Amino acid sequence: MSAEGTAELGGLAGGFICWAAAAHADVHRAERYVGESATFCRAHQLDTFEMLAVGAGARIDAYRGEWVRAAAAAENVLTRPGLSPLPRIWPLITVAILRARRGQQPVMPLLDEALASGEPDDLLRIGAVWAARAEAAWLAGDDHAARAEAEKGLEITRAHLDPWLGGHLLRWTHLPGSPPAATTASPVTPYLMEITGDWQAAAEAWTRRGCPYDAAIAQLGGDIPAVEAALGTFRQLGARAAVDRARQRLATLRGRSVYGRRADTRADPHGLTRREREIRELLACGHSDADIANSLFISQRTVNNHVRAILSKLGVHNRTQAATYACQHLTERQH
Repeated sequence: MSAEGTAELGGLAGGFICWAAAAHADVHRAERYVGESATFCRAHQLDTFEMLAVGAGARIDAYRGEWVRAAAAAENVLTRPGLSPLPRIWPLITVAILRARRGQQPVMPLLDEALASGEPDDLLRIGAVWAARAEAAWLAGDDHAARAEAEKGLEITRAHLDPWLGGHLLRWTHLPGSPPAATTASPVTPYLMEITGDWQAAAEAWTRRGCPYDAAIAQLGGDIPAVEAALGTFRQLGARAAVDRARQRLATLRGRSVYGRRADTRADPHGLTRREREIRELLACGHSDADIANSLFISQRTVNNHVRAILSKLGVHNRTQAATYACQHLTERQH
């Protein structure tokens, strides 16, 4: 075999080693593999195989919580002209799932392209796409669609014995925060620890791997302090859609009901809801709608709707009057 052919084999092998490491969330090893493989491919002008490594590296950065870096690396691959479909799969997954976690669009068109870029029965290439589709549905609040997407992927994985690739899909058939599931498989992966109810061991395992988002997902299966910790992680990462799911989980654990929320509202002298009181206090501090939206991880339109409700309930005509009233209220409360 010629030197050129040997180099191509080396580039291909390096690219798929990086790919496998990303699929198994093997963060620490993958960082080394990606660097070495990309350097080798660059030296031998193997652009396609280099992009395989770089794309896997983008997914690893997403695991590590380095989302800005992950998105930049993924876009670097996706904007390469004339690139074959295969190296685009991990970057497409990465950009799509980061958008879904941040509550941004579009998501599914990217995952549709990723799904069409590999063989239907290729678990290594396509299993991660189904898992991403399931997570995106869950983040959008559609548990039924999340399970359905994961089940489609499991139709492939049942012919394989890889606990990581199958476990990722089982997470989304089970869904974070659900009661523990019985399984005959050994919980050798954090995914299986999650679904069997050992959320503490799962969160610790994800933390050791350097995967903060996944550790927070595992914590959703825990008690109120665990879910509050997950909520803090999601906020720090800017995962607005995950913040909403964590809040829903907290509400369930605290036993809130429609009646309970109404009782809380009735306790306020002006009938303000808890969210409206939060926004009123931020208005008193001089924050704009955009500031408030960023602080509370909600849209500006939602903030505007709350502000209108606050003005009506307080009997004032503008934000300035509402802010003045809120300042007076805060001063009285502090004394």
